Amino acid sequence: MFKLNKKLLTAGLALVMGLSTQAFASSYVVISSSIKTFKAGDQITSETIVDIPDKKSVVFINAQGKTLHLKGPYKDKLEKDGAGGGDSKAMRALASLVKSTAEDSSSVGAIRAASLKGRDQALAINISETGDYCIIDSKQPILDRYKKENYATVTLVNVADSMAETIKWNGAGEVNQWPNSLKITDGDRFLVMQEGKDSKTLINLHILENRTYSDVEFLVSLAANECNDQARGLLAIIQREAINAN
Repeated sequence: MFKLNKKLLTAGLALVMGLSTQAFASSYVVISSSIKTFKAGDQITSETIVDIPDKKSVVFINAQGKTLHLKGPYKDKLEKDGAGGGDSKAMRALASLVKSTAEDSSSVGAIRAASLKGRDQALAINISETGDYCIIDSKQPILDRYKKENYATVTLVNVADSMAETIKWNGAGEVNQWPNSLKITDGDRFLVMQEGKDSKTLINLHILENRTYSDVEFLVSLAANECNDQARGLLAIIQREAINAN
């Protein structure tokens, strides 16, 4: 089961937002690895000597969201011009997220994360799964669902006031937009019913501040609000982007 230390993540978020990035700029977390020496969630500094065999690779990320995709053969400091430095609660929070995600790699959610097309889909509300989802203040949320679901009509009902809206869906593999007429406040819960589907889902919505986030800030924000499906999806996209970049 995908579980996170919420207190640690919340503390990490506060530090990421409130401290100078320079204080922990040289601390890195492993987000992907094909060697046993480094496992997803491990933390090292830029001064660490990294030894990667031929045809193997490791992806690292720092507190500013900078990623390093190192391919073997490689044996040197992680970052040659790095100044070294201590750990931080923010990076430990990120490490907790990465480790939990790696341990849950065989779940349905993890398999879905690996198939996501991009960041917008990763941050969409997955109406196929009951859970917590984060949205950005003043931005229209995107709705997504499992490809196997091709129901044409979806109804969203606010549990608190019974306000409801029905939307049409074009088919499997497509995303949709949240209806403008159905307003959202922080903490609202919505019952989701797809016409023809026996089961219903319940989504709990959390509104995040509309501002510029680094990837690490946003990952920790998502996880601190228990928006685990989205955090896992964004992490998968970041891993893919780093690998494809070089």
